Amino acid sequence: MSIIIDFIPAHVQNGKECIVVYYVRNPFTNKLQRKRLKFNHIKPAKERLHFAKKVAADITLKLYEGWNPFLEDAEKKGYITIEDATNQFLKSKTKELRKDSLRCYQSFCTIFLRFLKENNLQKMYVHQFKNKEVQHFISVIENRDLSTTTNNQYIKFMRLLFFYFIEKNDKRKSIF
Repeated sequence: MSIIIDFIPAHVQNGKECIVVYYVRNPFTNKLQRKRLKFNHIKPAKERLHFAKKVAADITLKLYEGWNPFLEDAEKKGYITIEDATNQFLKSKTKELRKDSLRCYQSFCTIFLRFLKENNLQKMYVHQFKNKEVQHFISVIENRDLSTTTNNQYIKFMRLLFFYFIEKNDKRKSIF
C-alpha cells in the first residue's frame, strides 16, 4: 500500500535570506512542488523572523484544511471542472435538440455525473480527465448488463461530449 502525501508543512529557513518553504502536490502534474515566500524586505531581522513564523503557521493550517495554491491559481485562470463542463454541454444542447433527443442527453449526462460523484471525480478539471477515467466509466457501463446497442450509444455519447470539450477548449484557449 502506498501513501500519498499531499503536502509537507511550511517551515522557516533563516540564513542569508529569510524564507518560508513548503511543498504541496500539484494536481496537474501529480508531483510535490516547492513553494517559497521571501521576507527579506521586512526590517529589522527579529521582526522578519517573527512575521515569517506567523506566515508559516498560517500556511500550514490552511494546508491541513485542504487548501492548495495550484487549485487557487487554476480558478483564477478560468479552468473548469468536468462536472461544470458537462452541465454547460447539456445547457448548450437544450436549445438545439428535439424533446426525445434532449431526454436521452439528460439521461446520459445524469449517469455520467453520478459516475463522477461515486468516484469522487466531479471536481477534477477537464484537462485532467484522461483515458484511464474514460475506460473506467466504459467498464462501469459494460458491467450493467446492457445491450450492445446501448453500450455503443454510451460510447457515441462520450465521443460527442469530449469533442464538445475539445471544441470549447480551442475557442477559449485552454480554459478546459
